[in-house]
Amino acid sequence: MNAVSPAWIIARKDVTMFFRDRTGMALGFLLPVVLIAVFGFVMKFAFGGGSGMPRATLWVADADGTDRSRSFVEDLREADMLRVRPRIGEAAKDAAEVRALVADGEVHHALVIEKGFGEAVSAGELPELTMIRDPGRTMEDQVIQVGLMQA
Repeated sequence: MNAVSPAWIIARKDVTMFFRDRTGMALGFLLPVVLIAVFGFVMKFAFGGGSGMPRATLWVADADGTDRSRSFVEDLREADMLRVRPRIGEAAKDAAEVRALVADGEVHHALVIEKGFGEAVSAGELPELTMIRDPGRTMEDQVIQVGLMQA
């Protein structure tokens, strides 16, 4: 007797029983679809709306104040992953103020664009940027790193 034939007979019997049981078949096909829809709906609101990735808030202090640094801040505002603060029209904060915000726990990430940023970019060198962050916020740190790379 061939060893494969009993396995095929048992498999055929199980598949036939599965398709005869309407309740089992409905649960087998509909339950995963319902679970995916429910979890997708919850995740949409948990991660901030329609985009697939969450947006992290990044406070920026521009100590350089050149056209190049202002252009960089505008590029940061256009990055999909970041919500740049202060918003347009809000009063700008200096490096000491954003450091105090992070130290007080009001903000989890701040970027200081150091003096000489514009000169370094014009010379083709890497400009000096200082990231101040809350060490316990690693997920936001990864999102902000991706946003910085976009800019």
